[in-house]
Amino acid sequence: TITLIYRIIVIAVPKLRVNVLMMSTLYQVDRSVVERCLSCPTHSFLDQVGDYWVLFLLSRNLSPIAMKELFNELAPIMNPEQNNFHYPNLQNNFDKESKL
Repeated sequence: TITLIYRIIVIAVPKLRVNVLMMSTLYQVDRSVVERCLSCPTHSFLDQVGDYWVLFLLSRNLSPIAMKELFNELAPIMNPEQNNFHYPNLQNNFDKESKL
């Protein structure tokens, strides 16, 4: 029952999710980078919990150094408004007919 209460609190409190991920990566990752990865503005609350869950499972299986690299690469993709990262325009690529 203690574990269930812990999981509910972690799901309900976003700052606690950041702390759990930082602890599982042995504090190798900056807090701001983890917060950027978990606070995607286009994701709903359930999507953000899902992002946390996937990153938490990855942090249990990857080394802290690999997690640091992953977080640094994910931060501009998950939260593009905080920098000048733009997704490529794929609309024009689908208008062309395939050569096959």
